[in-house]
Amino acid sequence: MTTEKPRQARLPMVSSDLTVKTAWLYYVEGFTQEQIAEKLDVSRV
Repeated sequence: MTTEKPRQARLPMVSSDLTVKTAWLYYVEGFTQEQIAEKLDVSRV
């Protein structure tokens, strides 16, 4: 008998991609939150 580990819920890939892109712009490229919001056409809220 094998014991399976419970699966962890994953965010949709689209959300994950947006998170990575946002983090890259902030930490690597040095963009401000306002610049990122404008570039990605999203609200800062």
